Amino acid sequence: MKERKHRKAPIYPTLAAYRTTMNINQYEMAEEIKMSASNYGKKENDIVKFRVDEMILITNIIKKEFPNATMDMIFQRSDNESN
Repeated sequence: MKERKHRKAPIYPTLAAYRTTMNINQYEMAEEIKMSASNYGKKENDIVKFRVDEMILITNIIKKEFPNATMDMIFQRSDNESN
């Protein structure tokens, strides 16, 4: 029997929560910031690091619906490490 993989908690839970609350999936967010969905998924799962310019673009997208959101808040890591 094949072992079932357990999905890990998101590294950036606030980013994922804002994105899903805004009804934006990873593919759509990737399109908004001009990158592949695969690359965006790797970044949201911390396989590849977000660049600062990407973080700014994402923050600006989120701030359209949540004007009080800050980059520090959005990119708070679940493992309490800093970027």
